[in-house]
Amino acid sequence: MSGVFKKDRKETYYDPVDTAKKLQVKVLGYVMSEKYIPKRWIRMIGEPMVRKSDEIAFWATAANETWLDNRHITERKMHWKKAEIACKQLDILIDKAVQVIPTVTPNSTEEVTRLLSEETRLVTNKIKYEKVKK
Repeated sequence: MSGVFKKDRKETYYDPVDTAKKLQVKVLGYVMSEKYIPKRWIRMIGEPMVRKSDEIAFWATAANETWLDNRHITERKMHWKKAEIACKQLDILIDKAVQVIPTVTPNSTEEVTRLLSEETRLVTNKIKYEKVKK
């Protein structure tokens, strides 16, 4: 562990990928908990949420693995954009679950939505501010 306080740490190169992987695990755990998502809702709402969280992690990893140079910057930003779109789609799926399933509440989804908001912020920043280093 670093000797720097968490509040004083700067964003790192791998933050979007790490956050996406944490989100992936949290979404899967949430969906697989019958306390929140009953079995009858798994296929219609749970599975799309898990697939979308996987997609976020896949696109974030793809973007991070793409070279940051003049030839590949457009491709890299396109991967980040796809990750951002997947974040927004997952948010829509979570909203739908809250509206349709009585056991899914804003309080019960708090940790997932916090990670999703963080991932969306990190990915959006990558799209806006990532430039080729000279």
